[in-house]
Amino acid sequence: MTDQRLGGIALIAGTLGMLVTMAFHPTAHDFAPGAADAGARMIAVHWLAIATLPLSFLGGLALTRRSAHRLAVAALAVFCLALIAGLVAATISLAVPALARQMADEPAARLIFRHDAALIQAFGRVIVVAMSAAIALWSAAGRLPRPLAIYGIAAGVLAIAALASGQIRMDAHGFGLVVLAQAIWMVGAGIDLWRA
Repeated sequence: MTDQRLGGIALIAGTLGMLVTMAFHPTAHDFAPGAADAGARMIAVHWLAIATLPLSFLGGLALTRRSAHRLAVAALAVFCLALIAGLVAATISLAVPALARQMADEPAARLIFRHDAALIQAFGRVIVVAMSAAIALWSAAGRLPRPLAIYGIAAGVLAIAALASGQIRMDAHGFGLVVLAQAIWMVGAGIDLWRA
C-alpha cells in the first residue's frame, strides 16, 4: 500500500475519531445537578481525541507531501498548531474533573469548571482558526479536485469570519458545527489521497 493511501486512511480515521469525540462530548446540561455523571464520558472522549491527533498529523503529512507547493507546507505548519491546541484542550479536560472531585468546597469546584471552560474555549478558537487556515491553504495549493478545493477555501474563510464576528459560540454545538464542516473536507481529502 502506498504512503498516500495510508495517509488517506489516517486522515479519514483521525477525522472520524474527531466526529465521534464531538458526538459523545458532554455538554453543560450533562453536568447539571441531578444529571447523570458525565465524568467517565468526558474522560473517554478526550482520550479518544488525543488518540486521533497522531492519525490526523500523518494524514496531513501525506497531503502535504503530495504537493510540494509552499502553501501545502504552510498548511501543515498551521495544522500542527491546531493539533497542539487540541492536545492542550483535551488534556485540560482530563485534569480538571479529577481536581474538582478532590475539592471539598463546591463553589471552588464550580469556579475550577468555569476556568476550565474558559481555557478550553480559548484553545477551541485557536483550533478553529488554525484548522480553517490549514484547510484553505491546502485547498489553494492546487492538488485537490476543484470542487473540494473551492469548498475548503470557502469553509475555511467562512469559519474564521464567523468566529471573528461572534456568529459561532464556542460551546459543544457551535464548535461541533465547525468540526462537521471541516470533517467533510478532511474526508474528501482523505478519499482523494486514497484514489491518487
